[in-house]
Amino acid sequence: MSNMSYCRFHNTVIDLRDCKEALEKLNDTDDEAARKCELEVAIAVLDEQEEEWTTAEEDEHYALTEEWEELDSNTDTLSEDEALRAKELIRVCVEIAEQFGDHETLGRTK
Repeated sequence: MSNMSYCRFHNTVIDLRDCKEALEKLNDTDDEAARKCELEVAIAVLDEQEEEWTTAEEDEHYALTEEWEELDSNTDTLSEDEALRAKELIRVCVEIAEQFGDHETLGRTK
């Protein structure tokens, strides 16, 4: 169902901002995935030396494991359909910006 003409742009801007925030969160998730990989390596190195751990290394292992578990529980992903629609949304927004971005008097009547 399309928006009523008097609130079409208002509602769409709200929805676009929501989409932008979701995309930013997904981008943060990519950074978290990289950090998660780094943590996995660090934990594996510590695990190999477990018999010789000092108290500091044991504390470090615990802290790294907790951070990894927190990152593991925070992963947001898009379904295949959502990802396709997100890419389409970005493409349409770019087209709108390219076509109308320079018009200072867009839609105004004299």
